[in-house]
Amino acid sequence: MAYRIVGERDLAEDVLQDAFLQIWQYASSFDANRGSARGWIYCVVRNCAIKVRLARLHEVAIEDRILLAMFDGNAVQVSRLPENCALRRGLEQLDPRRRDSLILAYLHGCTHDEIAERLGVPVGTAKVWIRRSLITLRALLT
Repeated sequence: MAYRIVGERDLAEDVLQDAFLQIWQYASSFDANRGSARGWIYCVVRNCAIKVRLARLHEVAIEDRILLAMFDGNAVQVSRLPENCALRRGLEQLDPRRRDSLILAYLHGCTHDEIAERLGVPVGTAKVWIRRSLITLRALLT
């Protein structure tokens, strides 16, 4: 069932592992009055698979060479991306400080606190910049 939903064997195996972990952790929530154990297990697996499938719909595929072109030591240089790259065009349209917050979060793995400190803004501002930049970038790439 997981394979039918996600369409990839490796991904289906990951879904099953996550589902079995949830079944183990939440076994006490099973209620025999509401249905069979088999039905409950199928429901957990199905829900896990659907979550993975929906999450994959929101992913934007970017070629490895494009991502690698962005890095030059610790600095990220958008200008090193190919000019016809949608990611470059999208990043260039963002406000520079908001773009920096996004890059620090997703390419350098900085925490919200670290980003706020580096950019000299409150933590809440850094969080909002990252979220809004992601929304804008997603809209520009789709």
